[in-house]
Amino acid sequence: LPCFAFIRMGQCLLKPRSTESRSTPERRAPVQTGTFVSDALALHSQRLRFLGLDVKNLILETLSAIRHLVNNDQELPSSMLKLNLIAENEEGWLLIVKTMIESIPLENPLGPVVITLFLDESPLPTKESVRKLLSQLDVSYPNFMATLPSYWHRNLSLVLGCIAEKLAGPYSVAVFQGIRRIDDPLVILFSLIALEKFASTCECKLSICNRLASLDSNPLLMLEGWLNDDNFCKREVGFCAQWALDNLWPMVEFYLIYVSTLMAST
Repeated sequence: LPCFAFIRMGQCLLKPRSTESRSTPERRAPVQTGTFVSDALALHSQRLRFLGLDVKNLILETLSAIRHLVNNDQELPSSMLKLNLIAENEEGWLLIVKTMIESIPLENPLGPVVITLFLDESPLPTKESVRKLLSQLDVSYPNFMATLPSYWHRNLSLVLGCIAEKLAGPYSVAVFQGIRRIDDPLVILFSLIALEKFASTCECKLSICNRLASLDSNPLLMLEGWLNDDNFCKREVGFCAQWALDNLWPMVEFYLIYVSTLMAST
């Protein structure tokens, strides 16, 4: 066994390190931080874009499947369950609500059901999440909002009404954004319902009352005139406006309708 003749006990068999590696350490290329960040942001936006397409498809599937539910004991459609899973984090919740506002059509009668059901089943949003949603929707720019379609305003009224009902107290005040002029009767109807829910908070109720008082004419009086209109949607608006004048924001020297009706019937 001549190959072991030169190996003594305790001698290391590993190859010794070269002296060059000790004296001249290898220089690593500097990390391009800016490139890494931009690539990460691009990948993130691409992921959100694909996720947004999936969310829109899930919403449309839910609109189609929800019509087959006949009672509250039935299990929710699988598409709605998937939406609830996505909404477990803030980013997913914002994406779903924003997509619902921008994609659910006005002519679909089950649109309000899907929005309300999702907000009831999803985690309660924080005040900061709601502010991010309003910021993404650009609700602070009336000129921009005036160019948006009626279904967008209807869906936004639904979302704000549900949120105002859930975030009672000071959180509801942070959501309240005032009154916008919109001509579509269906949008006005859901806007009145949203205002009614905002009025459950004293500060919001006072803000709405002050806003109505600052106008040249109370729009609720004009809307009350729709009570006997041939358009049934306008009739609903007229009833809601009349109820609001009687119960939420009564005017000075204004006779309550239910009192005058009782007096007229005697």
